[in-house]
Amino acid sequence: MSAKKKRIAFFEFGDCGGCELALIENAKAFELLGKVEIAYWLLLGKKEEGPYDITFAEGIVASEHDIHNLRKIREKSRILVALGADACVSGIPGLRRFANKGSVQKVYGNVELEQKPIENIGPLDHFVKVDYVLRGCPVNGSQASKLFELLVEDITIEQGEKSFDYVKPRFSENNVGRAIVLDNEKCILCERCIEVCNDIVSALSIAERGINTLITPPFRMNMDASSCISCGQCTVYCPVSAIYERDNVADVYRILSSGKPVDAIVEVETAVSIGEFFGLNERCHGMLVDALKRIGFRNIYLSRSKNRAKFLNPKPIGRLPAIIPCCYSAKKFVETFYPRLAQALTQPPKPSFKADVWIGPCTGRKIDGEMTVLTTREVSRMIRDYLTIKYIEFNELEDVNFDDVELREPEVGRRVIAEGALEMRQVLDKASRGELQGSVVELWACPGGCNAGGGQYKASEEILVRRKEWSDSIGSALWRTRWWVRTV
Repeated sequence: MSAKKKRIAFFEFGDCGGCELALIENAKAFELLGKVEIAYWLLLGKKEEGPYDITFAEGIVASEHDIHNLRKIREKSRILVALGADACVSGIPGLRRFANKGSVQKVYGNVELEQKPIENIGPLDHFVKVDYVLRGCPVNGSQASKLFELLVEDITIEQGEKSFDYVKPRFSENNVGRAIVLDNEKCILCERCIEVCNDIVSALSIAERGINTLITPPFRMNMDASSCISCGQCTVYCPVSAIYERDNVADVYRILSSGKPVDAIVEVETAVSIGEFFGLNERCHGMLVDALKRIGFRNIYLSRSKNRAKFLNPKPIGRLPAIIPCCYSAKKFVETFYPRLAQALTQPPKPSFKADVWIGPCTGRKIDGEMTVLTTREVSRMIRDYLTIKYIEFNELEDVNFDDVELREPEVGRRVIAEGALEMRQVLDKASRGELQGSVVELWACPGGCNAGGGQYKASEEILVRRKEWSDSIGSALWRTRWWVRTV
């Protein structure tokens, strides 16, 4: 007497049916279908009631009706298999959970569209117990047929991830500096950070061979002990965030939760670029102030490093010029590569306001330690997370004024300005030869100045030009910005 055939069912929810086709297109799976009883499969016109021995469910559940049907299917099925990416992780349709007014308006303009957020969308195992999963879009036909065969033959299966011949080793430690963190487990060895750094200080290189290859400062030394000046340009160009600024968002939340009034200083360069993160091509500094006050800051002050540098009027020393490092990265650059000029250095100019948190485009300021520092990227993420929790769109924020702004810069004489490593080397070489005797030199570590700082988002030339124009005009009613002559 022949054994009773297994009763098999295939159910579809929100899907394209591609996984079912991938299964039956496999010769082995097609052969197995002849050895079972297909009880339910709309593709074949079968609609018999349960119970079922093995049920394959494909697609996402996107409504209360789907959830109800899925639970009934689970009750009738001895084994339930989630088939394909939609069933396993909710796939592309699951992205609808993240739809918002801003993204819709960006595509369709100001046309009023009815948006119905799907609250119950999700993979099958969010709603019922799933015994086995087959990932893929569509699934791998060979894997699907193998699972099908084992289930039909009642062979116990231990689920696990797919094995690969190549396994990248795990690195036990990240290279953590005061400003920059290098995580080699994320690194894909594209070497963009090395290419960028070679134009600045050559602090990064490739070490080891084969699967042990990693990016590191020379001799695997700590970032702070190397020639790294913490300018952060490597973090701008890393495509996978394997090298990034040290995150201070948690520190800021701890300060805000202390119950004490918390003040913040915002640099102009952050104020003019904050809208880029939220897809707005307009000045959004007033919305930035509103967002920060909603988060819990008391006073928000507007500052500009360009202005602060003009308040310093140091006296040259002998044949050396007076050197103003306008950021901590520029200061470390001089101390590392031109130690003989270190005696001519002033301290980087500091804001005139007393505050707890500094928000700006610079990763190098994290070296200072005097204030908790948030880069433009960090504060953007902080605001995004807050607005998401409160169900507020960024463009719904109000235009709020800063509580105070720094004084405009005083009249100063001619100064030598250098932006980026190339210009700094040219100027400092001249200073070493005594060609800038009696001059005052201003050094900015990032090419293009703070608008292209290491804490900013990567930008095209067009965006950089716009940032500069807005930086010079945003405070026109608050201070007078003075143009100077580049003499490099």
